[in-house]
Amino acid sequence: MIRGLSRAASGCLPAFVRKWLAAYRFGYILRGSAFDLTRRGRRDGTIEYALSHGQTFVVDADVEQDVAFHFVENGASQAEMRGFLRLVASAPKDAVLIDVGAHKGLFALMHLLGGASHRAVLLEPSPPLVDAAHTLLARNGVASRADVRLAGAAAAPGLGWIVPDALGFARVVPPGDPTATRVPFVTIDDLCAELRIVPSLIKIDVEGAEAQVLRGAQRTLRDARPVLCLELHLDTLEQSGESVAELIDGLRAAGYRFESSGGVPLPPWWFKRSLMAIVRFVARP
Repeated sequence: MIRGLSRAASGCLPAFVRKWLAAYRFGYILRGSAFDLTRRGRRDGTIEYALSHGQTFVVDADVEQDVAFHFVENGASQAEMRGFLRLVASAPKDAVLIDVGAHKGLFALMHLLGGASHRAVLLEPSPPLVDAAHTLLARNGVASRADVRLAGAAAAPGLGWIVPDALGFARVVPPGDPTATRVPFVTIDDLCAELRIVPSLIKIDVEGAEAQVLRGAQRTLRDARPVLCLELHLDTLEQSGESVAELIDGLRAAGYRFESSGGVPLPPWWFKRSLMAIVRFVARP
C-alpha cells in the first residue's frame, strides 16, 4: 500500500524530486562501505581487480559495469556485496552456493574464490548472460567447480519462452515468439535432489519472481537450512499480485530471521512499510 501511494504521488512532484526519490528507492544514494579496490588493465584487453585483502579477479570489458555497480556506484548493492563476502568467508569449507538469477556470475565467482573447495550451481535463463558467466568463471580458473545452467527457478518445473532485453536480462514472452528461446524452469527442491547437494547459501535475484522461487524451495529450506541472500523487487512483486507480507511471514514460519546486508536485525514489519523499490537483505535460519 505505502509503495503504491508513493508511486502514485511521485507523478505530482517536481522532476528533480522525482529523480531523487527514484535514486533513493533503487539504492543509488544509500551509503555503502567503500571497497579498497584497485584496477589494472592487462595486455590481452581484460581487467584485473584486486581487493585489499589480496583476492584478485579478472573480467572482460563487458563485465566492468557490473563490477562498478556492486563495488563502487550503488550504495545498496555495495553493501550487499560486502555482506555476501562476509557470508562466504564464514561458510563451511565445502559450501555449496545456489545462485538463482546468476546474471554474469559475479557473485558465484566471489564464492568460488572464497574457498578452494567451494562449489556453485548457477541458474540463469538468459542465453547471453549464461555465456558471459561461463567466460567469467573460466577466465578465473574456477569453472571446474561450477555448474552453469541455462534455466530459471520457479514454484513448479516447466518450460518458458525467453527473449533477452537490451541488458541481457531474461524477459518471459508467450509461446511462439520467433525470437524466443525455450528454457527449462526447475524448482530448487528438485535441483537439490537431482544433484544430491545440501546448499549452505542460496542467492536469489530474479527481478520480482522471488515468491515463485521460494515456493519451489520449501523442502530445501526445511531440511538444509541455507542462509538466503535475497533481493526483493517489492514494486514488481506487488504489481504481479504477490504479497510481500505473505512472503516474509512464510520465511518466518520456516524459522528464518532477517538482517540487513550489514548485519542489522530487520523486523518483519519493516518490509511492509519500506518505501524502497528493491530491498537486499539476508535471511538466517
